[in-house]
Amino acid sequence: MIFKLTSLISDENFENQLPAVNHDSFDIARPPRDSITGQLVNWQGKVLWQGRVATQPAQLTGNDKIQQGETLLTKGDSSATIRFPDQATINLQPQTEIEFVQLLPSNFVFNQVAGTANYTTSSQTAWSVRSLHLLAKMETGEMVFTVDKELGKIMIDVKSGSVTVGFNDLDNRSTVYKIKTGQRFIFIDDIRQGQIQ
Repeated sequence: MIFKLTSLISDENFENQLPAVNHDSFDIARPPRDSITGQLVNWQGKVLWQGRVATQPAQLTGNDKIQQGETLLTKGDSSATIRFPDQATINLQPQTEIEFVQLLPSNFVFNQVAGTANYTTSSQTAWSVRSLHLLAKMETGEMVFTVDKELGKIMIDVKSGSVTVGFNDLDNRSTVYKIKTGQRFIFIDDIRQGQIQ
């Protein structure tokens, strides 16, 4: 026996009953409308910048804005300071690479590929820094985050406030540590182990 289903509501009437929803259209060249823009307030030496649609980084010339989806790299003799209005400051030391993954008012997310950066924030916006297989979250305070890519080692020094770190060990068990002011956390990526000193 074959049944034929017919709609009780025509397509036209059904569409008229749906509420209008205004969606931002995705544009790879532009960050989301409500993302926060960072200001490059100081830099010296050779600093490279990679835009959202670029395939390789280029020498920073006059660009002083950092947006979601961009990357900043400092070379051996260089440094850079990025300030987010009413949010925080990041100081990149030589040989540092940071990807600005998300810069929304509720949560900033960075991927620190290599080097040393000092993160300072006094806002209530959560700051998350990812590197290798470690995720660190800081809400207020100051931390120095160092990534040695060749050794697969991460070191976090908490200058003020506290930082929560999490990772999965080699048996895929989640581990979480809370690091307080004055403490140092060392994470070895190959063996997925960390300890507070």
